Amino acid sequence: MPHRRRVLAAMIAPWAAPLVTVLFFVVQSRGWPFRSELPWILGVSAITGYVGLFAIGLPIMRELRRAGWLNLLSLTLCAVPAGVLAFYLFLRVLGFLLESSAPFELSHAIWGASLGASVALVFGIIAGLTLRSSGPPSAAAEL
Repeated sequence: MPHRRRVLAAMIAPWAAPLVTVLFFVVQSRGWPFRSELPWILGVSAITGYVGLFAIGLPIMRELRRAGWLNLLSLTLCAVPAGVLAFYLFLRVLGFLLESSAPFELSHAIWGASLGASVALVFGIIAGLTLRSSGPPSAAAEL
């Protein structure tokens, strides 16, 4: 996976989270449900996507590469629990900032899993990952 493609993927893939969020609400409401909150939703979703990618996603990708298991499917599957973790942490930080708390529910886990998988899938496609494993790692291929 060339370095330029990884950089491009890291710049673009986190925007999958806001896109999925907006598309979900548009489909669910069968119209355009946004007024002034759209910039807030896009900003918070993008920030969460970038933090999740750099803090959780790229270390997972590095470990998959070291183990020789890096491919599009394994990266996306590993992103499911990572997305749940990122969404849980996002909700805790948001709760702290708003001085409130809510229980973490199954719908939150599903939402986090969906967002994590979408970011990983977009990252993997842009970075040029295939369904075949990367094979044994070499020293030159390390991140």
